[in-house]
Amino acid sequence: MPAEQWIEQAREHLGSLTPDLQGQVLRQQAALALMQAERDGAASEQLEIVLQGCVLLQLQQAVKALGR
Repeated sequence: MPAEQWIEQAREHLGSLTPDLQGQVLRQQAALALMQAERDGAASEQLEIVLQGCVLLQLQQAVKALGR
């Protein structure tokens, strides 16, 4: 699978994270997909962007949860 497909798979897993056991499994699957993307030639910058996007999404969700 090309690096771009691994990155997309990682984005899907990271976008679906929840604070439960399923979230832990998705986090591990995302990490594996990112490692495979790197092996298949993805640039470090691409991987950093994916991870930064995930962190921002989780922060937004946390802020929304606090506002309730």
